Amino acid sequence: MVISRRAIPWSGLARAAAVGAGVALGWRAEPGWPRALHLVGYPAALVVIARFVNVVRHRERAWLIVHELAMAGIAAGFVVVGQWSRAVPNALWLLAAALWYGLWPAGEVQRGVPAPREP
Repeated sequence: MVISRRAIPWSGLARAAAVGAGVALGWRAEPGWPRALHLVGYPAALVVIARFVNVVRHRERAWLIVHELAMAGIAAGFVVVGQWSRAVPNALWLLAAALWYGLWPAGEVQRGVPAPREP
């Protein structure tokens, strides 16, 4: 399984991962595996979200799977510690992202956004 990085340089993905780690470290979660779910989930999810339009447009299933697993882990981490007000928005984004990917026609370009050129 090959994961491409169209349109976002590695430096941008690294910044997204760093922001995700910062967000995860900022929560006052219980120590243990809920914290571990956040420390893995947030960086992974933000890296994919940074390039989500390309993930949808080019049908990059591996990136979507990484995102869905990360979001499920984030939501599960909040459920375990009883923070439902944080679990619900993350779970809703998990569903919205899956619907967006599933319903958007492959290769469709949004109005006003040029399609990326293949190297």
